[in-house]
Amino acid sequence: MSLADGQLTLLKEIPTLDRVLEAHAAELGSDFIAYKNHTYRVVNLCVAFCSGDLAQLEKIATAAVFHDLGIWTDRTFDYLQPSVRLACDHLTRFGKQEWTSEI
Repeated sequence: MSLADGQLTLLKEIPTLDRVLEAHAAELGSDFIAYKNHTYRVVNLCVAFCSGDLAQLEKIATAAVFHDLGIWTDRTFDYLQPSVRLACDHLTRFGKQEWTSEI
């Protein structure tokens, strides 16, 4: 959600989030759309609490897209460590290691 002229606008396209989802489409399989919708709901809710400050959007999107992804990539409901590993690998690959502790 963004704040434009006092109005909240729902975010529907976030390149970082969409890129990660596409990279894991095979693992997500038939759950792709449901997980995409879930991650967008998480991002929009978090951004709403940021009082319209979109400076943190990429960090929020990164955290949202990886937060449950280990369920599908590692086929386990003990997904926290696999999700953390995926997020850390992503941040390293894109030169954003300094975000690791926050994400």
